[in-house]
Amino acid sequence: MKEITIIIFIILIIFFGEIYIYKFLDTTTNSILGDLNNLKNDIQKENAEKKELQNKAERIYSKWNIINEKWSNVILHEEIDSIETSLIRAKAKIENDYLKESIEDIETAIFLVNHIREKEKTTLKNIF
Repeated sequence: MKEITIIIFIILIIFFGEIYIYKFLDTTTNSILGDLNNLKNDIQKENAEKKELQNKAERIYSKWNIINEKWSNVILHEEIDSIETSLIRAKAKIENDYLKESIEDIETAIFLVNHIREKEKTTLKNIF
């Protein structure tokens, strides 16, 4: 009976741990995706001010660094590196006044962040 109690306790820890991790991933994903979509929309505006776009890109990258530290405990580093590469490329293109070209890298980052959220979701598809 003692063994069954321990096994049930471990399963509950794993289950609730997964819920907590997914909630955290979902919250941080929504935050960074909102910022990326806002940046993309601002770039697409005709009267976009370059300095403001640079500041937004820098803030997003700073926010990403904070998220990256926490995500690296539960997400494969290869996937995190792909997002970081896209963000760095977008930021560099914005700084060098290649605004329209930066949209491609922003879209790539958006796709990769969404992919991680869907991949980490607890579903039968992801379990098997």
